[in-house]
Formats: sequence, C-alpha cells, structure tokens
Amino acid sequence: MGFKIKKPNPLKTIDVNGFRKGYNRGEKNVIIPSGNITMTEENGFPLEAGELLGEDNLGNKKIMKPGYNYNFPGDTVLETKI
Repeated sequence: MGFKIKKPNPLKTIDVNGFRKGYNRGEKNVIIPSGNITMTEENGFPLEAGELLGEDNLGNKKIMKPGYNYNFPGDTVLETKI
C-alpha cells in the first residue's frame, strides 16, 4: 500500500495584513483577499524587506514599493517577496 507525501502549499497564507511589520515574516507568499493594496501605513511595511511582486487572480502584475497604494482589477492579490 502506497502513500503520497503532501507538499507544503506555498499559497496557504491568506491575510489582510500582508507583509506589514510583525506579520508573515517567515512566509514567501501571502494572499490578500482584496484588489486594493496599501503600503503606506505609518507602522507598516518594513523597508528592509524591499519590494513585492503583486499578482491578482486575473494575471495582472505590478512591482510594489513601500509608501504607495496599488489597485488591481482582480479581487485577490498574491504578494511575493522579491
């Protein structure tokens, strides 16, 4: 009788906080359940983490930098550390 080893799902983390300071630091990807991304919070995105690649569920991609707001046509955005 065989069995399959489950591979970890790199897209499992769904969090409205994304990569803000103190959130999801050990993750490579975070799914944001919105098309509106803000990286302008006063106590927000740590600058040392650098830029993020945002890709919505419709395939639209943007390089996102701290200090800006981003709007995607889709309703879910995958943030990936780059």
